[in-house]
Amino acid sequence: MMKKKLLRNLIKKIALHRKNMEFNKKLIVKSSTNNLSRIREFIHDAAKQCGFDTKTIGKITLAVDEACTNVIKHAYKYSPEGKIRSEERRVGKECRSRWSPYH
Repeated sequence: MMKKKLLRNLIKKIALHRKNMEFNKKLIVKSSTNNLSRIREFIHDAAKQCGFDTKTIGKITLAVDEACTNVIKHAYKYSPEGKIRSEERRVGKECRSRWSPYH
């Protein structure tokens, strides 16, 4: 339940109380479990740039990893022909995250 809540919070805009640091990142990978480590690293780095603490970064990364695994397994039926897109953005004190199957 906590993972779903973290994922919802990550997708929505999140107000932060840290210094302003803008960025806009995008990752598009094939829908293969071999790419989960790239997705985890990408999400981990974005969450760190947003100023989350180590424990929260771990929870966010795990939630996204599990969600992407479900997309690979259920939406794409393990076919590596699909793609998964993740966009991470920070403007001012807000971080936004969007990820989705990418057709």
